[in-house]
Amino acid sequence: MFGEVFSWDCAIQTMFSTDPIRWMPPLPESFALTTDAQMVLGRGFVGLVGVIRDAAGAVWLVWSSSVLGDFSVNVAEPLAIRLGLTLAHQLDFIIFDY
Repeated sequence: MFGEVFSWDCAIQTMFSTDPIRWMPPLPESFALTTDAQMVLGRGFVGLVGVIRDAAGAVWLVWSSSVLGDFSVNVAEPLAIRLGLTLAHQLDFIIFDY
């Protein structure tokens, strides 16, 4: 559908880091997937969110979803990435990592 190149990167920041995380644009004519997960243990669900942007920073897709279950951050973050990649694939983005 889009015929463009889709790339993804993950930024991980520890709670002790003093360096701010800022968005870095992908290569020209490609897209970047940014995801996040929110959870409060014991609540019974986690929130998953994401955005796909092009090299100019224009937003092509924003999504959010919730998943039933009590997951740790080590499980919830990969779920958000998986959902983002699934949506990108369904929209015919070409997925690769460079």
